[in-house]
Amino acid sequence: MKKILFLILLAMFCFSGHCFSQNTKTIILKDSTKYVGQVVNGLPNGYGKGYYKNGSWYEGQWKNGKNDGLGKIYYPNGNICYEGDFMGNEFHGFGTYYYENKNGAKEYMGEWKNGVADGHGTFYYESGVVEYNGGVKEDQWDGYGKCFYDNGVLELEGTFRKGYLNGFAKSYYKNKTLEYAGYFVDGYWDGNGKSYYKDGSLEYDGYWKKGEREGFGKYYKNGILIFEGYFSKDNPTQGTLYDDETGVKLYNGTFVYDKDNDVVYPDGFGTRYYSNGKAMYRGDFKKGLFHGNGILYKEDGTVDKSGVFENDKFIR
Repeated sequence: MKKILFLILLAMFCFSGHCFSQNTKTIILKDSTKYVGQVVNGLPNGYGKGYYKNGSWYEGQWKNGKNDGLGKIYYPNGNICYEGDFMGNEFHGFGTYYYENKNGAKEYMGEWKNGVADGHGTFYYESGVVEYNGGVKEDQWDGYGKCFYDNGVLELEGTFRKGYLNGFAKSYYKNKTLEYAGYFVDGYWDGNGKSYYKDGSLEYDGYWKKGEREGFGKYYKNGILIFEGYFSKDNPTQGTLYDDETGVKLYNGTFVYDKDNDVVYPDGFGTRYYSNGKAMYRGDFKKGLFHGNGILYKEDGTVDKSGVFENDKFIR
């Protein structure tokens, strides 16, 4: 009876893939790896352990001298490096990769192909919070996926290509409100899209180029349209400016960006308006001032002065 029980337990142990029978040996492989385990035709076949020159080691299934099947690899410091499927010494199939100095902390869990993350998977911060979940190709985010802040709040969602968002996608603030909804090119806001303030109100609706406003768009503040027209490198170049409290039209014309003072001025040809909507001045501007040829009007629309202006003063 005891003999029968022993044979049953032995069979169960062997079926688990960890049976060391008479063909268990210790051999040194060509790359100086020390192998202890099952050997068939002089090569590791079946279950065994391989100890590498750099101090790391592998335990699991082998086939014709290579890691093949289920197994685990450990860092030289003893922490687990990877556990899952292998094929021909490569991570292949489904498996989990771990941070080296955070024992048991997952870095990636998902599908692998020929040693690289490929398919669908999840990346993690060292804290254990999910960083990304979605499509993966050659170790990079690729395909539809979602990226998260380190506090677990959704940051990005859309289609990734080689690690960057491309096509229509969305980004969010840490307070969970929508930051941007529109088109991306290689991670930049690029194409038609809308940006929002942290309180959820609309900031800008229009075209972008590499993360900057470029082309026609509308800019808002506190729900009020304050500019509509054309932008270049994030700054208005031509269009209509409105009062940011009343929404009344203030100016229509061209603009210039003063890089030294980080200010945008009416500059070139344009029209300044009274609060009643009638023109105050039509002509040339320089850094926001009447400067050059122009016409100054009264509030009733009649001409006040016509000629040359310098720094807001009528000259002749």
